[in-house]
Amino acid sequence: MKKRTLIVIVVLIVVALIAAACVYGYVSGRQQTQEEPPVSEPEKPAEPEGPDTPDKPDEEPVQPDNPNPSGGESVIVYVPDEQGETLTPVGADAKDDSDQALVDALIAELRKMNKELNIPYAIQNYGEGGVIAEQSIIDEKEFNEKLSEVAKNAIADACTGSNPRIPTQEEMEKLLTAVYYDKEIDF
Repeated sequence: MKKRTLIVIVVLIVVALIAAACVYGYVSGRQQTQEEPPVSEPEKPAEPEGPDTPDKPDEEPVQPDNPNPSGGESVIVYVPDEQGETLTPVGADAKDDSDQALVDALIAELRKMNKELNIPYAIQNYGEGGVIAEQSIIDEKEFNEKLSEVAKNAIADACTGSNPRIPTQEEMEKLLTAVYYDKEIDF
């Protein structure tokens, strides 16, 4: 009984400290914004842009006004480059403007990025340190033995309830199997 009481007291103290830190952060942040007068930056002269012009990291990338000029229901996804300066339309290489063609183009782009970053496509190729390997750090036999239990726990997880579609036990097992073996989701 004493151990339980001690745990409850420690938890209450931690919660009180977190609440105090949040209030302090809010109040001190609010005071800073009230004390600082607005500062206007001097206008910079326009610089000619060319191959010798240095990158301007302070400029935010801009989402195009009309991401889907064809006016259809599909939307092309725009992915920022490594510096976050320009947006590249993923789906521009799509065969057509259908949802499936754009999804396929997005998957191809994600796979390309995974390959460039040495990220495995499937758990069966997940090596030490998270890089591509011939032998996975997750044993296939153990994976298959624990598949049902892992699927059950995944469905019971609080985050699963916020998904637009809650999978059944069978669907979750199929999903986990597809992720392990890099198979297409067909349900």
